[in-house]
Amino acid sequence: EMVDHDRFKHYNDTYGHEIGDLELSTTGRLFRMHPEGDIGVRWGGDEYLRIVRNLVTETQLGLIAARDAELVDSFAWEALDARFAEQPPRISIGLVYCGQPSREERGRMGQCDDLVNVTPEQRFDKSVEVPEGSSYDIARKLVALADKKMYDAKRTFADSPEPHIAQVNVRIVAGKLVEI
Repeated sequence: EMVDHDRFKHYNDTYGHEIGDLELSTTGRLFRMHPEGDIGVRWGGDEYLRIVRNLVTETQLGLIAARDAELVDSFAWEALDARFAEQPPRISIGLVYCGQPSREERGRMGQCDDLVNVTPEQRFDKSVEVPEGSSYDIARKLVALADKKMYDAKRTFADSPEPHIAQVNVRIVAGKLVEI
């Protein structure tokens, strides 16, 4: 799940970094209210990345995203600062559901992973080369795809008051992501 604030620049540029920081930190706290054993980080600027593990179906991912959108949408932002009342924060969400790789695919990824020595800090560092089909390569491609879907949602639903969510479902086949 890749999440982006739709109006962050407006708050930051109009009211200053203090209001922008308040929006970002509040969103981070809202997302931490419902931990499911997932991994969530502020990805940069006004974006958040959440990796949700152990889902049984792609529908569960959509439910989590809808809950995140509802948390931001229903929060009483104006109680933090009256300037939020005129245009409450809204988010766009890009989702990628990737089912558990087959035993064969996990073996293939493991063989590719053995060819590279990457520290945890370098997993998403694009300047560090990783073998195609490695778990690092697959993770990078999943994040890039979620980022693309987030911007698709932002463009598609720009004028809609409804949550902006776009999802794609993929599988790992022969070391590549294949849309299903």
